[in-house]
Amino acid sequence: MRCLVAAAVALLMAAGCTASPGTTSTGQGGSAHQGGGANGPGSGSSGAPRVTVRLGFVANVTQSPAIVGIRERLFAANLGRAVALRPVAFASDSAEAAALSAGRLDVAYASPDTILKVLSARRASRIVVISGASAAEPELVVDHRLDAPSELPGHTLAVPTTDGAQEIALRGWLAIHHLSVGTSHGIAVTAISPGSALIAAFRSGKIAGAIELPPWDIELATAGGRVLARGLDFPGSSDSATANLVVTRKFLDSNSAAVYALLKGQVQANDFLHRFPLQSSQAIAAALAAAGHPISSSLLALSMAQVSFTDDPLARSLAAQAREATADGFAAPAAVPPGLYDFAPLDLVLRADGEPPVTS
Repeated sequence: MRCLVAAAVALLMAAGCTASPGTTSTGQGGSAHQGGGANGPGSGSSGAPRVTVRLGFVANVTQSPAIVGIRERLFAANLGRAVALRPVAFASDSAEAAALSAGRLDVAYASPDTILKVLSARRASRIVVISGASAAEPELVVDHRLDAPSELPGHTLAVPTTDGAQEIALRGWLAIHHLSVGTSHGIAVTAISPGSALIAAFRSGKIAGAIELPPWDIELATAGGRVLARGLDFPGSSDSATANLVVTRKFLDSNSAAVYALLKGQVQANDFLHRFPLQSSQAIAAALAAAGHPISSSLLALSMAQVSFTDDPLARSLAAQAREATADGFAAPAAVPPGLYDFAPLDLVLRADGEPPVTS
């Protein structure tokens, strides 16, 4: 920690400046090497980069800061010539969590599902949450003919992944309404990855509904669903972080200046999302299409309106999810381990920009 603060202070005292979000170039987000401007860490060097940053993310709306930061070269501009950025896209949170646990990533945009899976695998000591990225409320969307929780028994509801944050929220909500899961007269819960298969299962009647985040909750509503529960209705889910920026302790200890540069890029990415919504939407739509999830401009606009892009990690939401998981019998940690969150580096970046520190 002292090493990172010292490196950050040195960077703050440097005379250079980073590229403005309004003037950065586009179209190079998929390259394995993203060397940036001449003012990042180690920028005085020439030749091949000395450090490679493996940055993981899942191409979805809640991880828009990752997409914008890569495609608008915000990370690259801060990292400089001596650091190569290697974006690594994953099809699911589970795949990203496995890569983090196995040491195949240095930094990652991680959902609560990803973080909980790493924690439950007893790999908590390997990662540190250093920034927020986004927050949103999950929604339980069901067949429009179902008007109340009491009408759900005998039906099947879908969750994005087994033992994830959405299943934890759903089971907690069902328990509040005295509804059982898995009995002959109860409610079946099945995992279906967000995508066309989920919408097809809903339209065919294979499932009666699902708990999802944007854009899939909106897609379900458009396909004949109605919102039965959202946000505050779910225990431990109000004001929930949907993506955090995490770094491995090994990379943090050996490349503190690069981590600080990435944090600057993250803050700039969220600022870009707020200031340039049209350009951001174009970048996000292109990334989703490349990942096999094309989205209409109207659906993307509705989805982004439901997501709050924030640098605050909202640590309290993960702690609440962990407690709810324990109450519901999941194999998740009873409490967030000490040292999982480190806000000091982010606060240095925010103070340098004249912004208040995070509130978590």
